[in-house]
Amino acid sequence: MKKTVKHISVFCIVLSLILLVGCFKYSSKYFGLGLISTNTKSHAALSFLSFRGSRVYKLKYNGDKEGILYYSGKIKNGSATIYFDIGDEKNKLFEINGEANVESSLTLTESCTIYIIIETDGECNNGSFDFKIE
Repeated sequence: MKKTVKHISVFCIVLSLILLVGCFKYSSKYFGLGLISTNTKSHAALSFLSFRGSRVYKLKYNGDKEGILYYSGKIKNGSATIYFDIGDEKNKLFEINGEANVESSLTLTESCTIYIIIETDGECNNGSFDFKIE
């Protein structure tokens, strides 16, 4: 009897972990120094002294009319590629290298969930990224 209860308990714990991990479409895996990160329904931001790895943000647009995703990025050293996913396809939003600044926008035509994925190629220094839906 004790073995059966133990086996059922272990099975429930393992199943819960699998379901919990399976709920995330993308995962963040990064190392940062002086890192400040914000993520709300319509705004995501990251600033850092040093950052390496991948950081994922989830934004939601619930509008009846066209919306705009405004984005910007800058880094002093290093390089990064920023992707977005609306639906089921990961697309490149922009690349940034060395002492560069990027500012632009993307038109949103319908309500959606947007994943923003920041991926560095090695270490980046003294940078920031900002994403805002209006």
